[in-house]
Amino acid sequence: MNSISSISFLLLACILSGCASKKQDSTSQDSFIQTCERLVNHYPIPRDSLDGAAYGKMFTEDAEFILRGKIIKGRQRIVEDLVTRASKTSTRHVTGSVNVTRLSSTLGTGISYALVFSSDRKIEALPRELDERSLMAVVSYLDKFKFENGECFFSQREVVVDFLNTIKK
Repeated sequence: MNSISSISFLLLACILSGCASKKQDSTSQDSFIQTCERLVNHYPIPRDSLDGAAYGKMFTEDAEFILRGKIIKGRQRIVEDLVTRASKTSTRHVTGSVNVTRLSSTLGTGISYALVFSSDRKIEALPRELDERSLMAVVSYLDKFKFENGECFFSQREVVVDFLNTIKK
């Protein structure tokens, strides 16, 4: 009877430790996904306000940003490119659906959609008027993430223009 009790105890211990491991893995996966979703949803704030320091912190040191086939490599160059491109227009990104997939404990991929509105940066009065020219594009972001120390970073962010407004300003 003692050997049956011992075997039962060991079997129960193995089952419980397996369940705990799966629960812990599920919790860490949820944390990974939620942290990367927060990164994607936060992206428009530093991007649209041209806060280069905060914008740069969202990317890994060796990240790539791909826009219209142009590959910009490195965090510093990504920030410099943003400031150059965005200096003439005021832009607002409205992020929609976000889907993040965890590939490993440190890597993931994602896709999200955004509406991109723009107006001449010289117009300082708020609110700015919206017209048929204000919606600049509908874009998809194809992302690769790196997860370190509980934080998520873009290791690659590709902008795919799905619809482009061709009405002249």
